[in-house]
Amino acid sequence: STGASVVAVELLDAVNVLPEVVRANGYSDRVQVYRGDIREVELEPFDLVISDLRGNVPLFGDNVDVLAYVHRHLLKAGGVLLPFRDEIRAAMVSLPERFERAVRPWQSLDSHDWSAYRRLALAAPTRIQEVPGHAVISEAVTIATINYHDLDSLALRKHRFKGTVAATKAGDAHGFIVWFDALITEDIGFTTEPGEATPTYGRKFLPFQSPVALTVGDEIDVSIATLRVDDDWQWQWQTGRGQDRQMQSSLDALPLVAGDLAQVYGAAMGPSEGGGSNDPAPSVQRLL
Repeated sequence: STGASVVAVELLDAVNVLPEVVRANGYSDRVQVYRGDIREVELEPFDLVISDLRGNVPLFGDNVDVLAYVHRHLLKAGGVLLPFRDEIRAAMVSLPERFERAVRPWQSLDSHDWSAYRRLALAAPTRIQEVPGHAVISEAVTIATINYHDLDSLALRKHRFKGTVAATKAGDAHGFIVWFDALITEDIGFTTEPGEATPTYGRKFLPFQSPVALTVGDEIDVSIATLRVDDDWQWQWQTGRGQDRQMQSSLDALPLVAGDLAQVYGAAMGPSEGGGSNDPAPSVQRLL
């Protein structure tokens, strides 16, 4: 409505430009802009909160914690939070060029064995911008359903699909592609499934250690799980057919020295050494 007031809160530095845009369009009297974490801004509850804290999948950093905070502290009684719901989906894909790009640097080009680095490279989930629809060669499965109006859903720290997936095309599967279907309101939504243009989000690729040869109708045992570890989400994926099984985890992509283990599992770290001011920069800054 013409009398509505707006508060914009963003962590990224790109928000520094927003006050200029607001002033240029004559809305300075109705728009406030903050750079920082919304949980650290003193705000009154709202009638409507619109949020997009996703990465290439909705489980990204501590976004579910932020939205739970919004539910408890920043929504009026009867207030609305958008989006309503996200479903995280996955299917096996044939992406030979992408797979080759990941393994090529670690192939034995000399007398040395670089297979350990090859294994690490193929344990790292990566972002893929465009995935053609014809690359999908299996049924799609749902890993997680995130209901943003349900605090119990937002509190979950592990999501998993475990079951059998059938191949829909013949070919070599090089990994899982992960995307999401978003329901913004009851009748408005979008998807980032393969074949759709998704310039903002992309998709997550979970590569296999070695390609899996499939024919139409083949049934593969599949498990895909994502687990909240400290302030991030780690992934584990498995495939199996008879005795031929692969199991991978994004934690395997980390060089697990003591410092990394402490960070991953949230262990207390001692104070850092070195110069510099001991006064932290303000975590929230009012820009307009």
